[in-house]
Amino acid sequence: MEYLLIKRQPGTLFDATVVSITVTEGGITSRCNGLPYTIIEVVQVLAWIGSALRESTSPERIGYAVTCLQIQQVTDDEKDYTVQVQLCFREEDIEEAEYQALGNSCWQKVLRNPVIAKGFPIPSRSPTLTGVETSLKVMASLVDASRLAIFDRMVILKGFNAAITLTDHVESFYMWHAIVHDDGRRVAYSDLRSRHEGTLIAPQELPGALQSRNILAWTPKVANNIGKGFPLIESG
Repeated sequence: MEYLLIKRQPGTLFDATVVSITVTEGGITSRCNGLPYTIIEVVQVLAWIGSALRESTSPERIGYAVTCLQIQQVTDDEKDYTVQVQLCFREEDIEEAEYQALGNSCWQKVLRNPVIAKGFPIPSRSPTLTGVETSLKVMASLVDASRLAIFDRMVILKGFNAAITLTDHVESFYMWHAIVHDDGRRVAYSDLRSRHEGTLIAPQELPGALQSRNILAWTPKVANNIGKGFPLIESG
């Protein structure tokens, strides 16, 4: 016996397609009545949600989330055409060579055991701009930051034991780096002494960062200088 957890009242989309969602212990059931192209988009959205909103079964490793679609039943009569499909999801391991290429990227410190939704398109960008593209709002949530701060012309999202700093501006992208104290020690503003690696910004330039595309982990190899003095730079 399956217990009903959530049953949403049917919603009507812009083209009069009716969608209803039912959640049980056995899974999610969606019923759509409307135009075929709109129903296909509903299925695509559900596939994306099912792939992206999950975590890897390995506590310290990234995996692929793969969506499978199975057509279970097709009914075609004079008045109606019905297709019943089932979405299922499986996890695939990333090949070791590909996993090693990720290096010790800083975004792994704040995401731990994420999955990569495989097979879905993403906005185009240069292959050299590696890292996780996300919004400032999501980055703030990852480090539990309540506000975007400017400290000595450095742009910082700072929580208690984690901070994200703006490191570079390339074309229409702003690049960020995450710093995490795994032992739970507090990160102080005065400890963020890697500003020689970051980008300095004037307050009037900040709206550009808020409206542009943002990438976390602009490089897989970053020296963590938190709590250390500035490195000596020999002249000549």
